[in-house]
Amino acid sequence: MEYFGRRIRLLEEMLSEYNGPGPFHLFLKQFFKKHPECGSKDRKALREMAYVYWRISCVLKAGTLEERLRDGFEILKEPMRDAGEDLPEQLRKLTDTSLDREKFAQFDDFLTERINKADWLVSRMQEPRLWLRIRGESDSVRKYFHSNTIGFVEPFEGCFGVENGTDLRNMPAGLFKRIEVQDIASQRASGLIQVDHGARVWDCCAGSGGKSLVLLDRGIQMDLYVSDKRQSILHNLSQRFRSAGYSNYAQCTCDLSRSAPGSFQKDASKLSVGSEYFDHIICDVPCSGSGTWGRTPESWTTFKSGEIGRYAQLQTSILHRVWPFLKPGGTVWYLTCSVFEAENEMVLIGFLEANKECEFVFDTYCNELAQGGDSLYLARLLKKSG
Repeated sequence: MEYFGRRIRLLEEMLSEYNGPGPFHLFLKQFFKKHPECGSKDRKALREMAYVYWRISCVLKAGTLEERLRDGFEILKEPMRDAGEDLPEQLRKLTDTSLDREKFAQFDDFLTERINKADWLVSRMQEPRLWLRIRGESDSVRKYFHSNTIGFVEPFEGCFGVENGTDLRNMPAGLFKRIEVQDIASQRASGLIQVDHGARVWDCCAGSGGKSLVLLDRGIQMDLYVSDKRQSILHNLSQRFRSAGYSNYAQCTCDLSRSAPGSFQKDASKLSVGSEYFDHIICDVPCSGSGTWGRTPESWTTFKSGEIGRYAQLQTSILHRVWPFLKPGGTVWYLTCSVFEAENEMVLIGFLEANKECEFVFDTYCNELAQGGDSLYLARLLKKSG
């Protein structure tokens, strides 16, 4: 019991120090550096306690932190069962005096009607799967998982879901090298992006380059340009591309909320870009991340609803910033990992009203919440010719 009491005290300290908006798992690394007395069992237990708190205990009203944590473990010990479009079944049993329904449902009004509310609420309360994309053939991965009794699901060819925390480091090096960690929703969205051979493509908010890497792995020969405002993330992209055997691309660091890029760097050359330069622009804009809150349950308790409007303004400004770089007949692929209508459908409605040369082709939610994945929004916008 003393061990548990000590861990509760550490958890209280942890929760009082963390106030977002950065990822909680990065905060944990710094926290544990301050507490070298925490061994591996302590770190594992505290991490689990913290995520139970973020998933459910933080909206339980009654009792001390220890009591709410115990109740949280009890609620989450069984898989969540939804109740149509209402609360998950386990939460319907709780009274208004024990569950802070207002806090738990504080973002419901922002949710698009195209996402089932119960699916979204359940996804925030359960640890998602670890999703893998296999570069090349998949049969050897299946055999490895079967021979090592690693449970998995394979919703489509080359996409595997395993339990979060599955240790893959003992895989043969050649096999491990062909595995990319990429959520199922991101894989589905990437599969919908259609690019012709020889096209000039700008991945303008590239992050670590996952969607461009899917296109390259499909064998598409394209003239690729990547940009992001974070130099550190572009460094990660470079390492990821190098590991996959790709080096033929140009890159630049630019903050599209402030200015458009004037040039890109490719090897030792500087490439100038101008209006009507690209055939395709992949525009995976910054967002609330509400379609991924199952992975970061701390987000929905630290996120402020006023941020949704700020993100919508940022997304609109980025669309306007990149649009002049698109050739007539070219396509912008607009993506977010949000389930909020204001960041998706409403941004496009406003953009279409302001740009008569823009034609809406389609939009969709790549919604994999019920599968233990994320939800992404994807829309295709065409620049009219003539």
